[in-house]
Amino acid sequence: MAAPEISASTTVNAPASKVWQRVTDLSAMGQRSPQCKKMILLPRRKSSAAGTGNVGASASAGNAGNSAGAGASGSAGAAPAPGTVTINFNRQGILWWPTWAVVTEVEPEKVFEFKIPLNGTRWRFELTPTPDGSQTVLTEKRLAPGGKTSLISRVLVAVVLGGEEKFEASLQEGIQQTIRALAREAENF
Repeated sequence: MAAPEISASTTVNAPASKVWQRVTDLSAMGQRSPQCKKMILLPRRKSSAAGTGNVGASASAGNAGNSAGAGASGSAGAAPAPGTVTINFNRQGILWWPTWAVVTEVEPEKVFEFKIPLNGTRWRFELTPTPDGSQTVLTEKRLAPGGKTSLISRVLVAVVLGGEEKFEASLQEGIQQTIRALAREAENF
C-alpha cells in the first residue's frame, strides 16, 4: 500500500506571485526534479461550449525557458488550465518511463495540482503567503487517496523500482529537491 501523502515544505524569500510563476512553469520541471525529467504541455483545443470547466482556451507546448500558459503563450503568471494534458518522461537510475498528467486544480497563487491517470496519484503545490506577503511557504505533496495506486503501478514499483519503501523514499527526497529548486528560482526571479 502506498503512503497516502508524501510531502515537504519550505519558506521561500519571495512573494506568492513569483513562486506561482515558477510552480506553474511545467516546461522547466526537468531542471528541478530528479525523477520527472521533462513535461511537455499538449495544446488545448478551443472550445465554444460554455460550462466545460476549462479556464483557458489553449495551452502552449512550452519549451524550456518559456512559461507554460493557458492563454497567451509565455505570458507572465499564466498557468495551465484545468484539463491541460502533459506528456512526462521520468527517470530513476538507468530506467526511463513515460507517463501523462492532467491539470486538475488551479487556484492562482494558492493551489496547483495535476493527476497521473496511470496510477491515480495527484501532485499538489500549495502556496501560503506570510502575513506581510514578503515570503511564501511552498508545500509539494504526492497524494495517493486511501493509499491506493493502480495495479500496474504497484507491480512496476515492486518489480522494477525497488519496492514501495525504497521508491517512496526516493519520492520524498525528490520532493525536497524540487521545492528547494523552485525556491531558488523564485528568489532569483
